[in-house]
Amino acid sequence: MRTLVVGGTGMLGGLALTNDGDDVTVLAHRGWREGSVQGCVSSLFLDYRQTGILELALEHNGLFDWSVAWIHSDAPEAL
Repeated sequence: MRTLVVGGTGMLGGLALTNDGDDVTVLAHRGWREGSVQGCVSSLFLDYRQTGILELALEHNGLFDWSVAWIHSDAPEAL
């Protein structure tokens, strides 16, 4: 299963979202932090408020089965 975690190094940091074989990608705009999502195998560092860049990154990374997102109110288009 492919999972996208938006906000995985901030408010959602420290979550354990993987089972054996899961593919978890964390999208973060502030860089990597200690205690980030456990089991993460890849990361995207970009500002999700820049909608065009976000769209390109998601197109490049393919489809996800599900996502967990903590998005600030200054980025309503990111959802």
